[in-house]
Amino acid sequence: MSETMNTLLNPNLTYHYDKISCMKGAYFAHVVFCYFVMLTGAGAFVSRAVPSFKWTHVWFGRGYIISMLWATATSLLIHNSGLPPATLISFVWVMGGLTIGWLI
Repeated sequence: MSETMNTLLNPNLTYHYDKISCMKGAYFAHVVFCYFVMLTGAGAFVSRAVPSFKWTHVWFGRGYIISMLWATATSLLIHNSGLPPATLISFVWVMGGLTIGWLI
């Protein structure tokens, strides 16, 4: 194992057998996106209940879907059985494309 990838004393990342299996930063991103899911869901509900805010329902819905996608994506990075870095890179590209697709 190379010196740069030695994660024995690193609490932020677990890297073994050429795979990343646990990322500390993903937990905090997951919590933030879960809060966004709650807030955009409540906003979508209120926008349907109050007639003067109906025009915002579409945008709250898009924010809800995007937040849900990213909450799911970050949950996969908190702890998994090990993903090769190439898989993680392609996963980021797919999630970026989905985000852009929902906004357009």
